[in-house]
Amino acid sequence: MSLSIQPLDARRRQLLLESSQLRRRFATECGQLQVATSWIETGYSVVQSVRGYWPLIAAGAGFLLTRKRGGALPSLGRIWSVWKMARQALTLWRDFSTAASKEPTAAPAE
Repeated sequence: MSLSIQPLDARRRQLLLESSQLRRRFATECGQLQVATSWIETGYSVVQSVRGYWPLIAAGAGFLLTRKRGGALPSLGRIWSVWKMARQALTLWRDFSTAASKEPTAAPAE
């Protein structure tokens, strides 16, 4: 009876060793995958923070992309004007959003 158990015991040890190696390999690959995909979380947080300003960004990009080709100096002037307009719009947006959040809400009618 011990003759039939020895090959099974050897096979079991071999399988346990292989399982341990595969677990270590899997853990290493998961770590590499996590490093490779870490930019997704960063990109998502950037998109979330810019989400409220996308109309301004789109308008500024359209303003810059439809400009006439006239050299560096007119481009800098246009960029400066877009910057000033964006600052003014952002100030108005913040004033409006803080004023809207400070308004008292009416109690529900019963």
